[in-house]
Amino acid sequence: MTHAGEIAAIGVSVCWTISALFFEKAGYRIGSLSVNIIRLVLAFIFLGLTLIFTHGEFIPSNATSYQWFWLGLSGIVGLFLGDMFLFRSYLIIGSRTSTLVMSSVPMITTVIGWFFLSEYLNTMELIAILVSLSGIIIAIADRKLKIRVPLKGLLYAFGGALGQAGGLILSKKGMGSFDTVAATQIRVIFGIAGFVILITFLKRWGKIFGSLKDI
Repeated sequence: MTHAGEIAAIGVSVCWTISALFFEKAGYRIGSLSVNIIRLVLAFIFLGLTLIFTHGEFIPSNATSYQWFWLGLSGIVGLFLGDMFLFRSYLIIGSRTSTLVMSSVPMITTVIGWFFLSEYLNTMELIAILVSLSGIIIAIADRKLKIRVPLKGLLYAFGGALGQAGGLILSKKGMGSFDTVAATQIRVIFGIAGFVILITFLKRWGKIFGSLKDI
């Protein structure tokens, strides 16, 4: 397939949009922290089952220390910090506006890759970034360019976008030709660890376990 990558990207966009609606509804019901830790634990289980079928192991054992470090860091930046901000933004400005802001992730990723991975940006790509950013600003502002949504929620959404972009760059640096499912499993492990530490620090485990009754 000559356009397999493009088709996969469209599929990701569709899944991302649907999941954002579900996460917003779940967040209103049980809280963003509960949604985050529960969905990561479920992702850990399903990824592990997939690895058992594909590689005969629940957790990747053939990853190098280099891959564990960079993919783990990617999990902390993207799945912990980024998603913590993003899921919080769902509750303040809604999934529609948050997802719109998240459309800036490819642009932010491109800029970060330019600085840290020496990925070249040509004139057309720079113009595309400016046009896309302009579209986002127009969508969230009125005719006088005054922001129509709460600034706090907008900042949370941009924090989520930065986390996702940083996580993608770190994943690219650590994954190389490593299996994508195994790489995602490593990222999820570190994402869970980040939320476990945060929930323990905030003493929210009672609320987390209480939310399980709502599943």
